[in-house]
Amino acid sequence: MTTHECDRPPLLFPEPLREGVILARPNRFIMDVDLDGQQVRCHCPAVSRIGGLDLAGRPCLVSDSH
Repeated sequence: MTTHECDRPPLLFPEPLREGVILARPNRFIMDVDLDGQQVRCHCPAVSRIGGLDLAGRPCLVSDSH
């Protein structure tokens, strides 16, 4: 028996997710993101190398942290 994506509980985040667009990823821990016309530097929890992928212009979801 396999588990389908719709059978899994939703991922819950302590803060609401916001839609943005990746501007750059200067290193594997940081992304510059456009959030409603404002450039914001964000922590990227994926610590693996992505190689030579150009992520600029791709949509993303971010959450605020305190």
